[in-house]
Amino acid sequence: MKRIAILGTGVAGLAAADRLLDIGDCQVSLVEAEPVVGGLAATVVREDVATDLGPHRIHTELPEVHRLLPDLMGNQLLHVRRSSRMLLDGHWISYPLRAGQLLKTLGLGTVLRLGTNLAATRIGGLVARKPNATFEEAMTRTFGVAAYRKVFGPYARKVWRLEPSDLSAEIARVRLPSRGIGAAFGRALRGRFLRSATPVRSFLYVRGGIGQLSKRFAERIRQRDGRIYYHSEVVEMKRDATGVCAVLARQPKGTIWLDTDAVISTIPLPTLGAMLPSGDAEVGAALAGLEYLSIILIVLVARKDRISPDHWLYFPQESPLPTRACEPKNFDSSLAPEGKTCLSCEITARRNESLWETKDDELADRVEREMTATGLLAREDIVSRFVIRRDWAYPIYRLGFEKNLATIWAFLGRIPNLVSVGRQGLFNHNNIDHSIVMGRRAAEAVMASRTPARAWYESLSQFAHFRILD
Repeated sequence: MKRIAILGTGVAGLAAADRLLDIGDCQVSLVEAEPVVGGLAATVVREDVATDLGPHRIHTELPEVHRLLPDLMGNQLLHVRRSSRMLLDGHWISYPLRAGQLLKTLGLGTVLRLGTNLAATRIGGLVARKPNATFEEAMTRTFGVAAYRKVFGPYARKVWRLEPSDLSAEIARVRLPSRGIGAAFGRALRGRFLRSATPVRSFLYVRGGIGQLSKRFAERIRQRDGRIYYHSEVVEMKRDATGVCAVLARQPKGTIWLDTDAVISTIPLPTLGAMLPSGDAEVGAALAGLEYLSIILIVLVARKDRISPDHWLYFPQESPLPTRACEPKNFDSSLAPEGKTCLSCEITARRNESLWETKDDELADRVEREMTATGLLAREDIVSRFVIRRDWAYPIYRLGFEKNLATIWAFLGRIPNLVSVGRQGLFNHNNIDHSIVMGRRAAEAVMASRTPARAWYESLSQFAHFRILD
């Protein structure tokens, strides 16, 4: 039996284990630092309300995932018709955008100025024919300087906690083709498709919260004798000529050693690199150069049946503090009892800034004030609140990140039996369906060769077509 250790039980790690047990005679051990599986695809229950760690949904163009989901989840899949809005200049704008509402909200003069500016920018871009280097350049050329300054620049600064000129244009490449909020805004300025629905008109959700998807994966893994070690933080890897031969994990009552013939890692690259000292200053600098956003969720519990009809609420301007919010009950009515609901408000932060250090109560007080000021709910509606923090939520594509990754892939490629996968493990912007496919491909690579690493890192372009569908 081939002994395979999987580090982390996010969707990519769970999908890898599930696929391994499908295709090979192997012993699979998953090591998880938390008491539950799922990583960011988990559902948190407090008292009688539940929320995911952000507004999850499943929408895919990947046939492999289309085939897998019904087999995995059966009648627990819900079909949900999407509704979302954004708050701009104190006005709620429906998405998809409508010409009349856009004119009413921004005024004819502003819409004409934005549209004219967009046309001028497009003409200038055709003349210059210069590739986009930064996120700022990409968004400016796509939507015009005026729209960039009004919406996209402030929103990027708010989400990524950096100047858009310091961010790579790769963020736009990954996200713009999805024709999400930004593209709808651009279409409206160009006077086309003002009443068309978003490309993601509806989506799949899992009854009981997205965490049920992760739990179902875990059940299938255990049913086929896969092992999951909870409360187990990987702290060391033992190496020999074949690569990683054992993994050490710290548990509350001691440590465990797992002998292994191959490792699939989904943990953040800087954490993985710290356990694999290279002695190479360039590799160390590349690992240190990778940055991740953390998230803070301020969950307001309200004595109301519904706060809004929407699944997503976007806040592109400086106030309120959250970048977006969701109402879990609109995804699945069972996530809160009758007459009660909650609003989950997402704040992004970098670990080295003061926002992350702000106390929970202080952040919750501010978000409560700002959310009531939007008119979504009244102060007297709020009966309780709680705060959730999670590290390693989103990779930050700062300028030059590709060079750092190339250095890291070359280093990891020299550890023959170790492959890194998933959002944190590949420093990749992706959705749940992407993570599932990545995990399955990693499993197949490990089963196909005793030394899969080099081929794996040389084949990462297979995931380049993935896009964030919004």
